[in-house]
Amino acid sequence: MQPSLAARAAELREKEVSSDRKGLDSFLGHDRQVIDKLAQAGIIRTDQMIEAAFTPELRESLSQRTGIEIHKIIENLKLSDLSRLKGMKGVRARLYYEAGVGVCCRI
Repeated sequence: MQPSLAARAAELREKEVSSDRKGLDSFLGHDRQVIDKLAQAGIIRTDQMIEAAFTPELRESLSQRTGIEIHKIIENLKLSDLSRLKGMKGVRARLYYEAGVGVCCRI
């Protein structure tokens, strides 16, 4: 049985972006204590951050598990989301975030 077109597209996209995933410490002005606490929770890359904090409930749970303030979790989530754009490096993601752009769909 052949995979669906959507499944094949997802597979190709994953292959394309997996090598371009960034570490959470690649963002300009990152908080080392927050990055270390996230690493202890097994979250070191942007894709892991997005998965772990995708919903408000997940963000609250992550905050309780790690002791990280919710606004810091949201900051790292938004930076992670911005970094999904092709060519978006840690410095540019921080600049967009500081300018008030927190999610890809606003660009």
